[in-house]
Amino acid sequence: MSSSPSFLLSRPTTPSPKVPTSEAEERFEDKGYPVEWAELYRPGGFHPIHIGDSLDGGRYRVIRKLGYGSFSTVWLAVDTLNSTFVALKVAMSSSVDSAASELRISTSLAKAAEEGTPNARHVLQLLGSFEERGPNGTHLVLVYPPMAGTLASMVENLPQNLNEVDLTQNTETTTMPLTRLDGKTDLWAPRYLALGQQLYEYAQLEEEIDIKISDLGADYEVFINDPLELLFEQNKPADIDADEAGIITALIRRILKYKASERPSAAEILKDKWFKDA
Repeated sequence: MSSSPSFLLSRPTTPSPKVPTSEAEERFEDKGYPVEWAELYRPGGFHPIHIGDSLDGGRYRVIRKLGYGSFSTVWLAVDTLNSTFVALKVAMSSSVDSAASELRISTSLAKAAEEGTPNARHVLQLLGSFEERGPNGTHLVLVYPPMAGTLASMVENLPQNLNEVDLTQNTETTTMPLTRLDGKTDLWAPRYLALGQQLYEYAQLEEEIDIKISDLGADYEVFINDPLELLFEQNKPADIDADEAGIITALIRRILKYKASERPSAAEILKDKWFKDA
C-alpha cells in the first residue's frame, strides 16, 4: 500500500496576516476565476464558508453565494428561526472598524424607519448582526433582506413564493477547488471558492422598481454625467445638423433601454429612419 509523503501530512505553517507581495509568497494556484483572491483567506482575512454551512449557532444555513467585495463576502441563507431568506454580509476579521461603522449607520437608519421617516423604504434595512468565530479571527456579520442586485446596488424584493431548492447553489458547476501549491490541506481557506450567483433572474422588475441604497460602509461621491443629447452635440461631426442629431440620439436611447425586452432587434434597428435616409 502506498502512502503520502510525510511533508504532505504535516500541518502547514500558519500564514502571516500580511497579504503576499509576490508570487513566491502565495499559497494557492491562481486559476483565473472571477472570485475573491484566495490569499485573503488568512488570519485577519475572510471567513471560510461552504454552501450548506451553518452560522450563528445554527440559526442561518448558507445556500448560495451572492458576491464579494474588498472587505466582505455576501451569502444567501435560510433563517431557520423565522423560515425566511436573508443575506449575510460577512466582514473580514481585520475590517472590524469598517463593519462596526456600517452597523452603526444601519442601526440608526433602521430606527428612523421604525419612526416613519419619509423615504426610509429606499434604504436597505438591517435585520440583525452577530459575531462568527473562525480560523481567521472573529468576524462581524450583518443580516439584511435579500435583494436582486449587487453589493453596490440592490433593487426589488424577491418574490415570496421561491423555495430553498430553487435558490440553492449547484456546487458542481459553480465552484473552483482551491489547491495549495505545496499539496497540503489548508486550514484557513474553504475547500473551494464559489462563483457569485446574483438573484436578478428571480427579481420582479416592474415599471416602478424599488431602488435601495446599500453598502453603507463603502460610500463614495455620486457621479452625474451629462445627458446623451448634450454629449452628442459636443462631439458630433460637423456635417450632422440638429435634426439628424435628434434622430441618432433617439435611436441610441432605444437601443440602450433598461429592459432588454424593450430594446429593438437588429432587423428593427435597420428599419430606423436614420438608416433609411443614409
